[in-house]
Amino acid sequence: MKKIISIFCFVILSLTLTMGNAFANDKKTYVVDDFTVKVVIDDKTGDCKDEAVFYPLRKICEEFGYTVNWHGDRAYIIKGTGEAIIKDGQGNEVNAVIVTPGVTVVELISSTTAKIEQYEENYNGYEAFIRRDNNCLYVYKDFFIKYLGLKEVK
Repeated sequence: MKKIISIFCFVILSLTLTMGNAFANDKKTYVVDDFTVKVVIDDKTGDCKDEAVFYPLRKICEEFGYTVNWHGDRAYIIKGTGEAIIKDGQGNEVNAVIVTPGVTVVELISSTTAKIEQYEENYNGYEAFIRRDNNCLYVYKDFFIKYLGLKEVK
């Protein structure tokens, strides 16, 4: 048990020290100081097999000029006033991204056109979304890359 706790603490410390430049878009770089790490421990050896970092949806989006509005369990991510068009990771122009945790991501291309993607229960081996006790929604880093066109720098 001590070995698992030691490994977990080491991973958290390492990530804290290396996550200074979590995402960059153009010449902007923001430091993310609130994130959640999911660590997968090998049951037999107690070693860390894998890890994934989840970032707070609202905090990251607002740092890059997006507005996040909630309606029930849906998050509406809009650039500026909502009239400006944003580009997703594939270069598609979209008016907004709607996130329904654990179910779908909808990209609004126009008032009558939308692209809907079902999120799998396990996205790249991890949950796509994590909701913590503070009622913040945390999403896997690939969400920001794919839907908002942000690039990860290391």
